[in-house]
Amino acid sequence: MGSFVLRRSLVLCFALLGLLFLVPPAFAVGAYDNALIADKALSYVGQWGGNATREAGRSGTTGAYTTTPQTYDGQCRAFVNEIVWIASGHTQWVGGGNGAFAAFLANGTAIGDINQLVKGDVVQFEVKRAGFDGGR
Repeated sequence: MGSFVLRRSLVLCFALLGLLFLVPPAFAVGAYDNALIADKALSYVGQWGGNATREAGRSGTTGAYTTTPQTYDGQCRAFVNEIVWIASGHTQWVGGGNGAFAAFLANGTAIGDINQLVKGDVVQFEVKRAGFDGGR
C-alpha cells in the first residue's frame, strides 16, 4: 500500500510538473532547455521527493542551503522548487514569495492553450472530487 501511495504521489508531482509553472518558449525565464526539468524529476521516480534536497543543496520548503531535507521537503511544491533549482544550474529559484504560489506566478504565465504545453512546463493542476473540498 505504501509503495502505491508513493507512486501515486510521484505521478501527481509529475502531473504538476507537466501541467504549476507554465513557461511558453516566448516567455521562457531560464536560459536552459525546459525539458531538463522533466528529465531531472523523472530521475526521482520510486524515491521520496525530499531526496532532491540532497542534490539541490537547498530546501524546497524553506529555501535554506542544506543537504538535509526539512519538514515538508517531500511535498510536491518543495520538490518542484528543488527540481527547477537543479535543472537551471542553480540560477532559477521559484520558491518563496507572498503566498503559496506567488513565486510560480511571477515566473510564468497563464495557460492560453493546453495544447501548447511542452516537456518540462510546470502547471498547477487540481482535480476536484464530489464531496471533497481539498481541506479548504
